[in-house]
Amino acid sequence: CWLSKTFPACDGSHMKHNEATGDNVGPLIVSVPAVSKEETTGTSTDTATSGPNSVTFSKDPLPLAVSLWGTGGVLLLLLEAFRRTLPSAMEPIRAASSFTPVQWVAYVTAVVV
Repeated sequence: CWLSKTFPACDGSHMKHNEATGDNVGPLIVSVPAVSKEETTGTSTDTATSGPNSVTFSKDPLPLAVSLWGTGGVLLLLLEAFRRTLPSAMEPIRAASSFTPVQWVAYVTAVVV
């Protein structure tokens, strides 16, 4: 209950609010029937361990494929950004005679950090 002093448990505080303002607020009670994963997805699973900390692996390849597709896309974006900025970053190295030692330290520090 959002007015409860024992949030998230309801202590009835919303009833005083309802009487004072004419609102009709109250706690939200959600109940979900127990359904096995096989019933909801239609796939079978393997369990690595048993107990409250068990890990379940799905035999459905779609989630893995989607994850790899997204990860690959992000990696390609990062590689493209690296490819586009590399020529600008290499300019000081190509023109090595134009940098003083202090500028080299600043350049290396900027690259490393």
